[in-house]
Amino acid sequence: MSSSKASGTVKNAGSSAPGGPKSQIRRRAAAEKTAKDANTGPAGPRAAGAEGSTPTLLKLYSDEATGFKVDPVVVMVLSVGFIASVFALHIVARILKNFASE
Repeated sequence: MSSSKASGTVKNAGSSAPGGPKSQIRRRAAAEKTAKDANTGPAGPRAAGAEGSTPTLLKLYSDEATGFKVDPVVVMVLSVGFIASVFALHIVARILKNFASE
């Protein structure tokens, strides 16, 4: 018989020496990933245990905030006024629709 290679042969999985450069690279990458994960802090203020009261949120309602400052009571009055005007316009439209159909 001849010693020719068959076309369907599978490469030996253990052809490279154990502990070669590839395994060294894998070990180094795993060690770097572990060190990176250990150095990262919490993802946000809730993970840190701040329960949502962050300095950024507190700055929105203090004198340190930049930009347009409006009292919360003014915002509530304007919001309720807007809702009331929409409600009134719906009632007026219904009344006018009834008079126009007669």
